[in-house]
Amino acid sequence: MVLNPVYPNEARPEKVDVVIIKNGIKSSVKVVQAGITTYPATVSFTGPQLATLFGAPTATCDFFEVGVDIYSNGLKYEAFPVVGAGYGSTGVLNQPNYTPQVTYNTKVEYDPNIYQGNFVVVTDGWQDTKAGDVIAFTRIDATHFSFIYPTVVNPIPIIVAVDPATLATTIVKQTIGTAWTYDNSPIPPTARTSGTPNSVAPCAKTIALKIVWGEAGTEYGPYEFTLKKQ
Repeated sequence: MVLNPVYPNEARPEKVDVVIIKNGIKSSVKVVQAGITTYPATVSFTGPQLATLFGAPTATCDFFEVGVDIYSNGLKYEAFPVVGAGYGSTGVLNQPNYTPQVTYNTKVEYDPNIYQGNFVVVTDGWQDTKAGDVIAFTRIDATHFSFIYPTVVNPIPIIVAVDPATLATTIVKQTIGTAWTYDNSPIPPTARTSGTPNSVAPCAKTIALKIVWGEAGTEYGPYEFTLKKQ
């Protein structure tokens, strides 16, 4: 990574330290490089160095956040203070060309065993479920799982396909039952995915779907449908 002032003609701090935290734990900030006073400054680190810094090998789902502690006018401004948000989370983030912190993630592999069992609704733009409702996921095979949407008569499981390489999800347009529970006429509803986000996040044990709901040839959406494992 390269450090450079946003405003090169403005007064500069006495020095900065490049610091890093692991998995969001602010109580164990480590210094990658201290006492930087000239710019641009290039700072690099390796996986083995991170393992040494934190005293443990880097594992799947670990993530690292890198920032700088700024020393100016005799004061220290921390990137990751134990108490408070830190300067990197304030309004300064809105300044153009300004990136006070960088996050590095380990490679995440899809685990089909996560996507079975009970999931809790976080958001449903279609509004037939509400936050906190529980929906059961069923594993079909290594790249497919299914769930039943609760406001459907004679429900047919909605099948979700996962691309293990990209973690992208797809619902190919399918009939999901014989009618909506609140419709007087039996018109089979349908569902398919479209747009973004359509993906799983195995480390967070979440899924984000953008679903187009339909009936009688008319479609609505896409509406966001997100869930997290219970």
